Amino acid sequence: MNCRTVAAPQVPIPAQEVAVAAYGEEGHVEANRDLYREKFNLADQIIGDRYGYRRPAGGFFLWLDVAALGGSEAATTRLWREAGVRVLPGRYAGARPG
Repeated sequence: MNCRTVAAPQVPIPAQEVAVAAYGEEGHVEANRDLYREKFNLADQIIGDRYGYRRPAGGFFLWLDVAALGGSEAATTRLWREAGVRVLPGRYAGARPG
């Protein structure tokens, strides 16, 4: 194994320059925050207080209690089959709480 590829990967200069430009400009960050705010506003309206929903203080994901629907895999399959909605079962994304 080449130690350099693991211990000291080099970032090409053009990629470094893009990173400098991106970190120096906040417009895209605010626009992205606005998009997430709109999505969570919709979730507030559509989901309300069902499935243990509460609006997260921050983050990108919605975690819902779907135990009554047979768990995350069953709920995911049902959403896909019945509504064409693609989601990731929560159990695939992390450890179970508690």
